[in-house]
Amino acid sequence: MKVAVSAPDHFVAPYIIEMLGDSVVPITKEAIENTLVLDALLTSCNAIIHINSKPADVYHREACEKLLDSMSKKEQEKAEKSALSTAKYLWNFLTGMAVKHNIPMQAAA
Repeated sequence: MKVAVSAPDHFVAPYIIEMLGDSVVPITKEAIENTLVLDALLTSCNAIIHINSKPADVYHREACEKLLDSMSKKEQEKAEKSALSTAKYLWNFLTGMAVKHNIPMQAAA
């Protein structure tokens, strides 16, 4: 099984790409702009994950920076712990999806 992944955000996509390992077909911005290249890349794929979150990601990052800057050191540590816990749950979810759909995994948590 081959899975195309297009994502300009560099936020969640790297983890998805790492998990998919040899099954991933990365779709670059340049490939999206060139229909011949895009067609060639997608021909071998069984699924596509398209993440188009650039504007939302930029807004979210700016809002989080303001929020974190307004917190005490103790609150920042608590927020970091919560973020890492959430990332672990996301990783476990993605691992479960890979197992369910027999997608080879190249990385381990």
